[in-house]
Amino acid sequence: MSLNNFTVLWNLCYMFQQQIKWFYTNHRTVQKEEEGPPVAVGKAWTTWLVAAHFHKKEIDETLEKEFGDLAPNQRIAKWAKILTGIMSELDSVTLNRYSVLAENWKKEGPPREIQRV
Repeated sequence: MSLNNFTVLWNLCYMFQQQIKWFYTNHRTVQKEEEGPPVAVGKAWTTWLVAAHFHKKEIDETLEKEFGDLAPNQRIAKWAKILTGIMSELDSVTLNRYSVLAENWKKEGPPREIQRV
């Protein structure tokens, strides 16, 4: 490679590096002032999830007893059917209690002793 070709190549690389530096200096995806509200992390508690939490042992025992070892996608489908059966057997007082708990847990999160279970 001749000295002239090397110089041209060197200049092209230098210009490309300068353009990249300029781009990242002047083009930011989100400015600090434009950031949206913080993303909520955690569960969106519903009556179903509260009932599933309180009846977790019963659901797991039924899954093991009736179906044994299942693939994850089949386990989720069976889990939903078992929870549907449990929800249909609950009385209105218990359902109301679970819905009130779901509303409270949406706002404040579940109590510490329940989070650790």
